[in-house]
Amino acid sequence: FQNIDFPKIATFKRVLPLDFSGGAKLNSDFYKETTSLLDESISQFWKNRTTLIKLGRLYAGNFFKNLSDIAQDKKSFSSINLFAEESRNKHILILGTGLSLDDLLPALKKEIQCSNIREKLFIISVDASLPVVKKYGITPDLVVGVEGQFAIEKAYIGFNKSKIPFATDLLSRPSIKRILKGETCFFLSKYTSEYFFDDLLNLAKQLNIPAIEPLGSVGLVAVELALIIREKCQKIFCCGTDFSFLPGKTHCNGAPVHTANLSSCNKLSSTEQFASSFSGSNFYISGKSSRKNPNAKELSSKNLYNYGLLFEKRYSGVNNLYDLSEFGVETGLPQISHEDFFETVKSQTAKIHADNETSKRTETVSPCEITKIREFLTSHHSMLSEIKDILTGNKTATNLEILLNKCGYLYLHFPDGENGPKLTSDFLKRVRAEIEFFLKITKF
Repeated sequence: FQNIDFPKIATFKRVLPLDFSGGAKLNSDFYKETTSLLDESISQFWKNRTTLIKLGRLYAGNFFKNLSDIAQDKKSFSSINLFAEESRNKHILILGTGLSLDDLLPALKKEIQCSNIREKLFIISVDASLPVVKKYGITPDLVVGVEGQFAIEKAYIGFNKSKIPFATDLLSRPSIKRILKGETCFFLSKYTSEYFFDDLLNLAKQLNIPAIEPLGSVGLVAVELALIIREKCQKIFCCGTDFSFLPGKTHCNGAPVHTANLSSCNKLSSTEQFASSFSGSNFYISGKSSRKNPNAKELSSKNLYNYGLLFEKRYSGVNNLYDLSEFGVETGLPQISHEDFFETVKSQTAKIHADNETSKRTETVSPCEITKIREFLTSHHSMLSEIKDILTGNKTATNLEILLNKCGYLYLHFPDGENGPKLTSDFLKRVRAEIEFFLKITKF
């Protein structure tokens, strides 16, 4: 197969099996499974492609804006590995926004008040559950954010200058780190395999910023980061990573969505939002709640259920990773009750840090890192300026295609952008319209 030039997956829309021999009948299960896998791969490609069309420009813009913030303000940022020191000899607890959080948090608050359990836990909260966790008087040790759009800022209302440590994607909304004003560490999601992204990955590597797979769900990202910072013997417990919901209620009490429903409640609109629960893409599943009650049904959507399948595929075989939820999509993790969880944490006898001091962190980014970031931004600003000069007729087009490949974020979000740059008039006019936006954010 090495000499065969296979067409790109973007060439296909779906798979249609054609049975040209009796072999398809003799081993029909194999052919059906193969067809299903191919169809699923093509479907997933187009889902990802649709996401890039809608958000590709935003991702690239956020990346450059986050880098520009560091270069201009010289704000400190930490390596995610520094939190490994802070979480050492502690159990890691990950809190999502699923309905199962409604059962855990009251019990957790009670245990914290009655014992020294808090100092034995390193709590990681996803951004949307931050107001929920804080409602119970619990301040997380790390908040994880991946959202690039404005809507997520609702989760941070009331947390201005809270100094809570923040782990954020370089592709996520830049203003969030300025709200919290706490210790910030970055990671980078590999949202594309296009040629230009190699430059982004190379810079992240030089800055000691880890690159992770594009997981989509902030809950999955929180687990991924926990696995990066933990030692092999450390136990990780997950709660709220349900990927399912009940009719009328999609998130735990206190989540931004739940709060918005409460605030819009009146005589004509109830607190339970059944319209969103029973949209066309939702369906019933037999989740973890059916273990106790076989008749119990949970709702999920295509996207949520796929996240649950990805969670199971990626983490079900990981050692010392446990599920605290009795509700939600089956994750393949060993399930542990709240009582056993609290006993496990209480029995922790390893030495715990007496104070909150961890590895000393620099107050500003090192001059070497600032130089690397500025060189990167200057390089891309220069390439964008050259493309602009070529397209406006101020310079001869000798290397236009090479430059376009290096600045693929200019057109990746075009409907036809997955096929690479085209030197046609209509394509170049669209590229020209994008250049001004990126020229502005790469200049400092």
